[in-house]
Amino acid sequence: MDIKKEIDFWSKKLKINKFQFIKPYVKNSNKSYITYKNGFGHGTCNVAIGNAILGKRVLMGLKTIEDYFISKYK
Repeated sequence: MDIKKEIDFWSKKLKINKFQFIKPYVKNSNKSYITYKNGFGHGTCNVAIGNAILGKRVLMGLKTIEDYFISKYK
């Protein structure tokens, strides 16, 4: 993966300044069937929220989405 390109992608997607990202971790895999081209293509991104109230609001929103899909596909 091109680290600079992926940080630029996630920065634009999340509308976060690229200088707020920490050093990325790229896991090497010896699984031959897992390739960059067959996957999502941009890896995964973890978000840390430094504001407790905002963090709770984000988690409540995710819980609402989870509850919706659980009830819809039960």
